[in-house]
Amino acid sequence: MKKNIMIKNARVVTPRGIIENGCVLVENGRIKAVGQHMAENGGAVFDASNRYLLPGFVDLHCDCIEKEIEQRPESYFPPNISILETDKKAVSSGITTTFYSLSFSGSEIGLRSNGKAKEIVNEIMRLKSRLIADSRIHARFEITATEAVPLLTELITEGSIDLFSIMDHTPGQGQFKDERSYKNYYGKTYKKDDSSMEQTIKEKRERKKTEAPGNIEKMIGLCRKQNITIASHDDDSAERIMYLKEKNIPICEFPVNLDTAKKAHEEGLSVILGAPNIIKGGSHSNNLSAIDAIKDGFAGIICSDYMATSMLYAVFKLASMKILGLHSAVNMISLNPANAVNLGESKGSLEPGKDADMILVDDSFEVPVIEKVFIKGAEVYHRCRS
Repeated sequence: MKKNIMIKNARVVTPRGIIENGCVLVENGRIKAVGQHMAENGGAVFDASNRYLLPGFVDLHCDCIEKEIEQRPESYFPPNISILETDKKAVSSGITTTFYSLSFSGSEIGLRSNGKAKEIVNEIMRLKSRLIADSRIHARFEITATEAVPLLTELITEGSIDLFSIMDHTPGQGQFKDERSYKNYYGKTYKKDDSSMEQTIKEKRERKKTEAPGNIEKMIGLCRKQNITIASHDDDSAERIMYLKEKNIPICEFPVNLDTAKKAHEEGLSVILGAPNIIKGGSHSNNLSAIDAIKDGFAGIICSDYMATSMLYAVFKLASMKILGLHSAVNMISLNPANAVNLGESKGSLEPGKDADMILVDDSFEVPVIEKVFIKGAEVYHRCRS
């Protein structure tokens, strides 16, 4: 049986505001009560010394595993070591529920290929009981990757996939508005000549016409049967958002411009933006500024994207810039993503009855620092200081 604990003298960040001199009681891994001036419950007592107590972060899109495995183009580190190291990095960054984001992209180059993606999913599932964070799989499906359909069908049917997103990286729309940007990204990264990239582009465009529509319908239908939440990636127009509405796809990931983010918000979709975009003040590919979208109220979820450490700094930056109150910013990395994938009853906020996933944060330095992380009431990370 899990031990009871109490955290006292904290600035407790709840969905509706901050409780000063707050206390949280935990019994058997779940939050028993949140408030002030509570009696101890016989368990260990942690004095927060006026530090912030946040809910554990729920990260719906974490590419970090790809970066950990393929640290140099087409040079791969052992998946088991990479997964265990990524898990530690996530937890020390405050992420207590992580969705490993893996691309099934067929003709794309490097780690983002069908066979390697399936291998990594299987390895995560094998190691899952040894991982610290609640670890889940976000499968990203390139709509032209027909060869991925049977692999994903198998993974979905066996229950390995928790979130499914549809991607279209065909040059001319979405993230790659022009052919040159596509060639620059993939050609330079993987040292492919112009002729090779031309052939890849030709194949993708042909497959988009002939194979993609059937691929999309099959995968959406299968996800519906398995009750898997579906997202769309790099949407670039109001027309695209109406297509998502028609298909009952509830999540818009990384809209590439402000008009698309606005339309998605107006139509009731959950809009996901990347924390690195917030920290850097803009998109690395000159697309939508996350800060602009959040200022206008068009986004509700922040993910780590390719940098696990970024989520904490992003929300404190939003609060310091007075774009959002701290509790509202924290909702974007905890309660809002939990609700978007139907985990809100057990995760995402410091409220009675939920898992005691909690982050103790010291904001007295020039940047916020995570001091402790608890998952279901168990201390899983402690930053030691002399």
